[in-house]
Amino acid sequence: SRPGWPGEVLELYATGLGPTNPAVPAGQVFSGAAATIDPVTVTIGGVNASVAFAGLTGAGLYQINVTVPNLPLGEQPLNVSVDGAVSQPGVFVAVAP
Repeated sequence: SRPGWPGEVLELYATGLGPTNPAVPAGQVFSGAAATIDPVTVTIGGVNASVAFAGLTGAGLYQINVTVPNLPLGEQPLNVSVDGAVSQPGVFVAVAP
């Protein structure tokens, strides 16, 4: 693994980001991509990061494509939120200068 650079796109993976369009029935095999209905926001180091895509990409697996904002070198906290729910604390992304 290596640090992310400002302007670089990261692929994050998550579960539980809610309904999608088109709807994907629970418990069924799925392939493709279905965007989340509720907006997904991401902050890295407390700075809003641009989310290009957030959606279901496999059975129960969501992918978030996010651009690393301009941040100083080091470990930066990562937070994902959707519909009032926030990701667990203690997740960090290494950022290169």
